[in-house]
Amino acid sequence: MAAQYHSLLRRQLKRHLGAAAVVPPEWAVFLESVSQAYEQADVDRKMVERSMDLSSRELHEANRGLRLAKEAAERAALAKGEFLANMSHEIRTPMNAVIGLTALLLDTDVDAEQREYLETVRTAGESLLEIINDILDFSRIESRRLEVERVPVDMRGCVGASVELFALRAAEADLELICRVDPNVPEVVLGDSTRIRQILLNLVGNAMKFTERGSVTVDVTVLGTFEELCEIQFAVRDTGIGIPADKLDRLFQSFSQVDCSTTRKYGGTGLGLTISLRLSELMGGRMWLESVEGVGSTFYFTIRVAVQQGPPAGGAYAGRRALVADGHAEAREMLAEMLRWMGVGVTVAGSAAEVEAALVAGQFDLLALDAQTVSPSVQKQGAGVATIVLEKPGQEDDGDGEWLEAAHLTKPVRELPLRAALEGFWADVDAVTFNPHRERDADGKLGEKLPLRILLAEDNSVNQRVMLKLLERFGYQADLAVTGTQALAATARTDYDLVLMDVHMPEMDGLEAARRIRLRSGGSARPRIVALTASALQEDRERCLAAGMDSYATKPIRVEDLRQVLEECSVPV
Repeated sequence: MAAQYHSLLRRQLKRHLGAAAVVPPEWAVFLESVSQAYEQADVDRKMVERSMDLSSRELHEANRGLRLAKEAAERAALAKGEFLANMSHEIRTPMNAVIGLTALLLDTDVDAEQREYLETVRTAGESLLEIINDILDFSRIESRRLEVERVPVDMRGCVGASVELFALRAAEADLELICRVDPNVPEVVLGDSTRIRQILLNLVGNAMKFTERGSVTVDVTVLGTFEELCEIQFAVRDTGIGIPADKLDRLFQSFSQVDCSTTRKYGGTGLGLTISLRLSELMGGRMWLESVEGVGSTFYFTIRVAVQQGPPAGGAYAGRRALVADGHAEAREMLAEMLRWMGVGVTVAGSAAEVEAALVAGQFDLLALDAQTVSPSVQKQGAGVATIVLEKPGQEDDGDGEWLEAAHLTKPVRELPLRAALEGFWADVDAVTFNPHRERDADGKLGEKLPLRILLAEDNSVNQRVMLKLLERFGYQADLAVTGTQALAATARTDYDLVLMDVHMPEMDGLEAARRIRLRSGGSARPRIVALTASALQEDRERCLAAGMDSYATKPIRVEDLRQVLEECSVPV
């Protein structure tokens, strides 16, 4: 090959120099080197061509492999999702009986030992349900199938109701539970109350779990407005064991806790914080923490929400004066701030002696006193003044008889019951007693206050028994249908106010039954149809609403959830 290049170059050179020209020796050397270079270039070109052809085939094979791997991963993810959904459904069905019947048994006349056993069963059932929910949420977040809602949310009601769930637990552990919502926090925002509550329940539950003495405080403030969205910050602060600095980075990792002993001592899946972090990010926010070992921790998260404008709620009781007395400084200031926001002038006290001195020095329209600030002298001096007795759950019946005409509020104090108490005092009506734990004793009267014709559509015999007994507890006698066909026929015969509709039933499922009921009613708002199902994925909820159902409740249904379903029937749909 080099000789061919050499001969070609000599002919080209002689053509330019003349046929008789003699090529100098140094040119001959040069021609030889050029010829060899041409030969090497030709070899290199062929190698590159072969390499490019090989690379093209390899690239094609690699792309085909990636495509097949992606399809396999998608099939695996779908199979995992279906498995988790089926597992959740199958576990929730018997859990509905365990939790529901345990709640009913606790309302019967059982001795102390039996009550202890039943409480253990209920606690274990709730723990199992939390694990199932964590795994499902984590799976949905991983597959990007979890979405957040944008509906009106009462921020103070949402936060207060979330924290109140821990009131009894805090009282039993002798912890001060405090909830403060800054006056600047909007009344109503467009967001997802379920996910906000989920994060709060996780963070407050963790704080209670790792705090043996002191307090747990939830503090909600506004950070600012960004691109027409309000950024709200939630802080959950405890005086617990704290977290070592070298282990902080492990907390937000999936299936991870500070160390193995944490799991053994306190339990949990290690998914709660990971899920909470992802939820806050889905709502446009973030999550972080500050902690000092042996001192305590503060977990922060933010959300960004649109504000729904409404009339200002503060300043309703301008000109009134209140004396707020609580042995815990932070709890005292929280209640004082709430009253000031309503326009009430506030004086604070931290002991019975300070209360006595304040009563001597001034006159008040309201006394808000906790047990640590009450003495016989205070009761005598405060006679005739509207009084709120601040109680921890379980202490309701410990007060002196002289306080029977007072309003009894359970700590941490929420805005709604506080307003109800003030309206009772200052609307020239009898003083009120607003205590959520006492309210439960009157559940049986709900049927008298809110008469409803109810149809329960449920094929599982155990679930039938649980739901019918729970409805009896509220004062209702419900009719029963065991298939979707029977439910459709029953609603044709009777004008029901509420249909509690199981989704998976023989002959005709709940979705088809709901569609036909809605079609036959011609768009009427009655009956109100509420799905009762052990399927807990977002797409399950969407299918129920698309079928014409008004709302959705997941099994196992708690007593509080059922009460809410019943009370919502008084609201026009």
